[in-house]
Amino acid sequence: MNAKGVWEPWPSASDAPAGLLRPGAAVLGICHEGELGAVLRRWVGDGSRWFTRWPDDDPSEAQAPSMFFGRASSTDTAEAWFEMTGVDGQDQVLARAAIAPGEELRWLDEPPVGPLGAVTAGLAELTARAFGPGAAPQLRDGEVLALPGPELPGLAEDLRQRSWHVRDHRGSAGDSMLRALEMPPLRDPEEGTLRARRAHLVHSSAPLSAPGLMVWRTGGVRLWRGGMHPLLDAPVTRSDLTEAESLLAEHVAGEPFADA
Repeated sequence: MNAKGVWEPWPSASDAPAGLLRPGAAVLGICHEGELGAVLRRWVGDGSRWFTRWPDDDPSEAQAPSMFFGRASSTDTAEAWFEMTGVDGQDQVLARAAIAPGEELRWLDEPPVGPLGAVTAGLAELTARAFGPGAAPQLRDGEVLALPGPELPGLAEDLRQRSWHVRDHRGSAGDSMLRALEMPPLRDPEEGTLRARRAHLVHSSAPLSAPGLMVWRTGGVRLWRGGMHPLLDAPVTRSDLTEAESLLAEHVAGEPFADA
């Protein structure tokens, strides 16, 4: 068994909080005898020190190692710890690695042999790619950047981590970014046909705040901001959308809406 990780950097905003990891999407594919089996989908928010589960992924998915940085870590050099919570609820350290920009990952404590070790090593490589400065897509004012998600061979179409990014200069946000992270689409439970697409909305100036939601299909886009709920609140009216929200809604409405 082996694990293959793919990293996709996102454009960053100059006013975003500083973090040890750059914003982006990551996927770790676990293969057995050449066949793609389990898939771990993650993303990194602005100013973050960790990987976050991709929106709407099942929290009961097979357990995977988690990563955190040691206290002395900085943007120049960092010590990444990888651990797993055992059946007894206790955290077990699996490996430690030294990471620095432009250098190969160096193991301080190597991961265990076997499937768990392969997943840990894959996660460590993803951490090294996301750490520190690096090339990222550029985004001009007034445009929406659509990204396809990390390219992992064999990944099901509904699991692709598509995202859209637009600059937002409203109020005190400064030079910030509104991001839409696509979740698996809504399908007819009997026929499996596509009913609507949807995306989780996050803002670079407040990446840990409650996310918003955007749902679209042929004929229209509905958007709820963070703190709103589609079962309790009406969507934001078109006239009340911010410039960034309008650009985002117009962009996804203009993309082909068809089953994969």
